[in-house]
Amino acid sequence: MSNYSSVVLIKGNDEALVSQETRDIIKEISKGSSMLELEEYTATDEIVLDNILSNLSTPSMLSDHRIIHIKNASSLSKSDWDNIADFASQQLEISTLVLSLDTGSVPQSANSKLNQLATVVEVKMDNVKLKSNFIHKSLKKYNINLENAAIRLLEQTIGDNLGDLDSILGILSNTYYSQTISADQLQQFLIQNSKSQPWKLTDAINAGKSREAIDELHLLIGPAKLASVIVINSLFKHYELMLKVYGMNIKNDEDAKATLPKLHPFVVKKAATAAKSIGAKGIFRAISLIATADLDLRGMSGLNETTILEILIGRLSQISRGVA
Repeated sequence: MSNYSSVVLIKGNDEALVSQETRDIIKEISKGSSMLELEEYTATDEIVLDNILSNLSTPSMLSDHRIIHIKNASSLSKSDWDNIADFASQQLEISTLVLSLDTGSVPQSANSKLNQLATVVEVKMDNVKLKSNFIHKSLKKYNINLENAAIRLLEQTIGDNLGDLDSILGILSNTYYSQTISADQLQQFLIQNSKSQPWKLTDAINAGKSREAIDELHLLIGPAKLASVIVINSLFKHYELMLKVYGMNIKNDEDAKATLPKLHPFVVKKAATAAKSIGAKGIFRAISLIATADLDLRGMSGLNETTILEILIGRLSQISRGVA
């Protein structure tokens, strides 16, 4: 059947990684089986482990191999774990018990036995390479091609929340099927699928409303889960556009189309109004502040990301009010 023992224990500190590893292992165990019986339980449910072990010890009438997977196995009692260790010693070939846990631990007495008798797989989230491999494997599963810069942006966006990856990649695959996606396209996608609109942040900054702008920031990096790097990039592009249109005589839609034909006239006119309000000095000051904040986010200061962005938003709002 496979190189796995009759008991497979998958441990880790990230739910998504443990879940992915569990699926891969069950798939591997299933290879070579013409008929397979798979049952899944959650340890927090009222399961009777004795019945499960009894089923695993009895040849199935429906298949040539039975797999039972118990999720959240850390919720099992000490006596349950002792019974699992005893079951592991039988080394049956007709069945496999798969246990996964992303929190908690196995009681010491059962743990030492299982380390000798079972297949124990440890998935650690603190391994950067492992996280990167997980993301690349997920991209391959969804047949998504990202440029290197886009992969780095995705890694920064996801952070340690790998549980969000499947939902993001599922939508991304339907949107850009078989295309190679650039960092700019990915950023636009993440913004459009967030739970807030970044233009509300820049509108509040342009109006000099620092409190409202910080509230919008919290929506972006909180419920909307946009990475700090995306917020920084959005702000930079906002002021970069202002720099492009500064000093130009843009009074109507025709002027806007003639100046930047690829952008919507409304966006161009709004940027021109904001640029005229703060002037070249204000634009350059804002870009300088954004560049400094970008360095701080990369570790140049001891402040956390939220504090760095809050300070930046406050200073940009001051520029709009003519204070800085």
